[in-house]
Amino acid sequence: NYEGAQVITISSTRSPMFENARQAAFINLPRIKTARQKAGKEAHFTLRVMDSRTLFTGQGVLLWEAIRLQEEEKLPLSRVSTPLEQLRDNIYAFLVPNDLHFVRNRGKKKGDKSVGWLSYQVGSALNIKPVICAHRGETKVTIKASGFSSAIDKLLNYTADRIKEGLRVPVVVMSYAGDPVEIKSHPTMRKFEAFAKKFGIETVFSVMSTTAAINVGAGAFSLAYAA
Repeated sequence: NYEGAQVITISSTRSPMFENARQAAFINLPRIKTARQKAGKEAHFTLRVMDSRTLFTGQGVLLWEAIRLQEEEKLPLSRVSTPLEQLRDNIYAFLVPNDLHFVRNRGKKKGDKSVGWLSYQVGSALNIKPVICAHRGETKVTIKASGFSSAIDKLLNYTADRIKEGLRVPVVVMSYAGDPVEIKSHPTMRKFEAFAKKFGIETVFSVMSTTAAINVGAGAFSLAYAA
């Protein structure tokens, strides 16, 4: 019933999903064409798999732009990949973990060394929360704050500065591993959403995916944009 599919996976540096999806596409494309022919449809089918080189809400930025390109720019699916590939290296996805023990131990299994042993020990003792940034397949701590609420404040204020400088696409995607009311009622969040709206930036908010939450723990917050 469809003439194509675009798959956008989590960064290949953190998951085998990209390679698995690429192999599945290679194996199944001939079968799809055969099935279409049997159904009396044109055999051609566009199937592209893209490594987002980002994590969590970073994928949301790419998805938002993929939909915009088709709905507003009227681009066919076959022409969406190129602008998305140009956009992905400008995406900055941030994570504020609420449980350092959880994110450190799960991250080690994924090859992530953003929260080292010393940072974990000091952070746990002094309640220092890191803000981890994923960019071009790599992760690193970019901001530190005393307490989760302060970390959220710093990240939102930092993002507001990036909005002033100009974003590549007019959207900021956010997610939370918990009840959305908890984070949306945060005073700085309300100010940030009003600020973004003044600059014509759409704010998209969702509950964090189960897969992401399993890896970073309950209460984690993620935010992404294309600078």
